[in-house]
This record gives sequence, structure tokens and C-alpha cells, in this order.
Amino acid sequence: MVSCTEQHGKLLLRLRGRCSAQSLSHGRNEMIKIAAVSCVNEIGKPYVNLKHYDSIVGRITEAHGHVDLVLFPEMCLMGFWHNKESAEMCVEVPGELTERVCNLAGKHNCMLAMGIGEADGDKRYITHFLASPDGYVGKYRKIYSYPTGNGMGQWFDGGEDFPVFDIDEVKVGINICWDNMFPENAQALARQGAEVLLSPFAIATKAGAAAEEWCNKQTAYLMGTAIFTGMHVIGCNHCGEVVAPNGDLIYHPGGIFFITPNNSGEVLFRSSGEQTADDFQVFTIDKSDIKKAKERYDYKSKVFDETLYHKG
Repeated sequence: MVSCTEQHGKLLLRLRGRCSAQSLSHGRNEMIKIAAVSCVNEIGKPYVNLKHYDSIVGRITEAHGHVDLVLFPEMCLMGFWHNKESAEMCVEVPGELTERVCNLAGKHNCMLAMGIGEADGDKRYITHFLASPDGYVGKYRKIYSYPTGNGMGQWFDGGEDFPVFDIDEVKVGINICWDNMFPENAQALARQGAEVLLSPFAIATKAGAAAEEWCNKQTAYLMGTAIFTGMHVIGCNHCGEVVAPNGDLIYHPGGIFFITPNNSGEVLFRSSGEQTADDFQVFTIDKSDIKKAKERYDYKSKVFDETLYHKG
């Protein structure tokens, strides 16, 4: 079992045979390399966080050479805090902060998928955007935010679109955290041809909770998503303890996972044990395996009969 540490984060996992849109194809080779990051994200300090990400992406490329895409957690740039002040930290997307992320993408010659709080007029969104060495690519606005208690749904609006991005000839969609609880979201992406699903999370727990426990909970239902849609699923969460502006201590258990639709939805990687520091994993996947899995396992388009669920 691979433990979730920085040392093991430098292990390259080659997953052959198991394993639009705006086009960003560079025609490099028949493999795509996607890194997933679980890291500490300070609340209300986007430029401090961005400097931290520069170091993380540098470690990834030093260990593995070129990667096509690096996935960071939900709302990573602002940090995640269940408080209405989170909505007050939002910025325009695209804007000055996303431009800084594009500069970082150019420095490391890779795509970056980062979480941000977005302000659009009087609307506020939990957003994930893609930045490339050539500039801003596009964004996905979280559809569903947890609506009860101190859930973010009190302060954030829901998106309405399911964009799919073509990254080096692989079609990629995004579902943010609670969005993954709704199969219809993944189905909407699958109908547009999405082959890989990025699932960034921001789930806090009691202090000391294990990354492995968190991964087990998420993969339990996302295995079904993988096989039902034919998509490979990659997810990551915040990790560590941070101090909110009001002095509250917030703990995230960390965690990274990777699921293939093959073999009835197989978890090819999930963090094990406790995660005490930043971690990353790099997944190198044969593009032909992605295409074959999509063709074989996309049961939504093959056998699902929606008319059965709309009868009076």
C-alpha cells in the first residue's frame, strides 16, 4: 500500500490497460500525466498560497518532469471557511489573481486547475478554473453548495453550466465537492464526451481524522460514477490545520484518490493512514485506455432509459 507522504508523492504510477470543449492539445505523446495535490491552504491569503503552490508544482516537475495538468483542491486560493466572510473574499474570474496563476502555469509549462471564490456582479460562486502557459482557459462554477446549518449555500450562488475542456486530446470535466453527490452532474458531463472527471474537495473533519477514512467515503460512491459514465475520476482535498480570521481552528484530513471505470469501478490509488503534510500523486495514463474505457463503460448512453423516471 502506498502511504500518503511527500516521499511517496514522488512515486510515478503508470496505469496502462487499467485505467470538448476548448482544445489545448500539444501532441506530445500517447500518455497524459495528471498530478493531484492535497495541501494546506491559508484562509484569506491567496498570494501566500500561490507562493506555496509554486513550490509544490516545482517539486512535482522536478520529480516527474513535464506534467500536463495539476489539480488543486476546492477554493484553495482563498482557503475554505464556512463563514459569510468567505463570500466577501471573492474576486473577478478572469482577473488579476487568475493572471498570476497563468504566469505560474507558464513558469512550470503545465496546466493548473485551481479553486477560487468568484465575484460576478452581486453573485458569488465557488469556482474552479483552468490556467495554461498561454493564458486563462475557462471555469466551472459549483452547482450545489451544502444548503443547511453553516453550509456555503447560504452565501454562494449555484452555477448553471457543465463545460468540458479538451486537454491534450483528453476531454476533462469538473465537479466540485458536494456536486459529486448528484449523479446528474456527472451524467451531464458524460453526455458531452467527458473522459476524465476532476473532483476537488474542501471537507473539514475533527482533528486527527485520517486521509484514508476520507478517501474511503468518497470513493465508495464515486466508483459508481466512474462505471456509469465511463470517466476516470481524480480527487483531492485540503489537508492540515489552519486558523480562520475569527480565531477558529479548522482541520482538513487531506486525501487523494484515482478511480478507473475498468473492473467495475476500481480504485487504483487512495491515500492511506494519516496525512500530516502536503502531498501529491502523479498519474500517467495511456490515452487509448481512456478512450476504450469511455466506449466500454458509458452505460448512461447505452442502456439508461430516462423515460422510466418521468412517468405520471
